[in-house]
Amino acid sequence: MGRSARARRLRQHPGKLPEGIVACVSDSYDVYNAVRNLWGGALRDKVFQRKGTLVIPPDSGEAVTVLEELFKLSATNSATK
Repeated sequence: MGRSARARRLRQHPGKLPEGIVACVSDSYDVYNAVRNLWGGALRDKVFQRKGTLVIPPDSGEAVTVLEELFKLSATNSATK
């Protein structure tokens, strides 16, 4: 699956499950870009309109390091409310 197809699937995800906990592994797309520009950017409003929680579990890299960086990205790009 190409990069544009992955991005398209990520964009469709929040609307398909409007409530509850939903997890979307974004690593194969580029988890940092996904958090910065998709979940915390273009899709931010859709994420916050959901009645639930979006979990973005990384599937590669050193877990502590990756999670620390994702938390920083979320805080600096206003991806958290």
